[in-house]
Amino acid sequence: MQNEDQNVYEIDILELIVILLRRWWIIFIASVVCAAGAFVYTREFVTPMYQTSVMLYVNNSSISVGSAKLNLSSADLDASQKLVNTYGVILSSNLTMQDIADSLEDNPQLHNTYTYKQLRGMISSSSANNTEIMKVTVTGADYEDIVQIANTVAEVLPKRISRIVDGTSVTVVDLAEYPTGASSPSYSKNTLIGFAGGAIVAVAGILIYSL
Repeated sequence: MQNEDQNVYEIDILELIVILLRRWWIIFIASVVCAAGAFVYTREFVTPMYQTSVMLYVNNSSISVGSAKLNLSSADLDASQKLVNTYGVILSSNLTMQDIADSLEDNPQLHNTYTYKQLRGMISSSSANNTEIMKVTVTGADYEDIVQIANTVAEVLPKRISRIVDGTSVTVVDLAEYPTGASSPSYSKNTLIGFAGGAIVAVAGILIYSL
């Protein structure tokens, strides 16, 4: 009985495959239509986003936070990584973001105005290749504004860190440059998702109708 049931199951699968192959053109048309729709929607309704970054080197050979002191060797990359994370927290604080927003108000090259809450959503930081280099990335819809914001971060953040963490000096390694293209959305990725989605819907519809 078990073998018979297994044979019936295999025959059913084969029949379903034959049904899909006979209606391949429906699957193909649905996939193409959905892919074209995804491409057009992405181009017309999704706002392109741009990214740029500044690089900062933090000299942390001897620092103190309040009454706590810490001496680091240049080889202690793990501790340096933790310090970069600390500086990232300082960057995302309300006071730092407000300082950046205040500095941007006097920038004649800025096209838009930004609150400190908006800036927090645009600015992120990380350690570059697990080193003492802090990479600050700015993401936004205006590719010129993000450069001004990033370079303002490079001006404001070292002063904030020096006031909070004694004995620390921050040096700008690299300033922001204008992006050569949008970082998102990905037209090819969204088009491929639309193509796959159309195929899945068509296959499901054909199988449901056939069953």
